[in-house]
Amino acid sequence: MEYTKQAITIEQQVGLLQERGLAIDDVQEAHDMLYRISYFRLADY
Repeated sequence: MEYTKQAITIEQQVGLLQERGLAIDDVQEAHDMLYRISYFRLADY
């Protein structure tokens, strides 16, 4: 399987979630959560 999307940093992931309407009060906590559980586990919610 060939992947066509570029990987993005955790900071970019936080920004993407905010652009999609997720209210993030603590950016550092969001960064730490994404580091532990990954963007793709959150993206479906």
